[in-house]
Amino acid sequence: MDSNSEIRKIVLELFVQEELADEWLNTPKWFFDDLTPLEVLQKSEGKEAVLSILNRIRYGDLS
Repeated sequence: MDSNSEIRKIVLELFVQEELADEWLNTPKWFFDDLTPLEVLQKSEGKEAVLSILNRIRYGDLS
């Protein structure tokens, strides 16, 4: 499974609806310097950065 597929699966688990998952993946985020999560995944350490944010969302650490 490639990084994008793995991340998409996690996002879908968190947001439940495919439409919401797609919106999250394709919307620029301030915590990614206004890049989308999909754009961040193209960077060398992007997968770790996106997974870190997803884990914070999963466990309610939105600080």
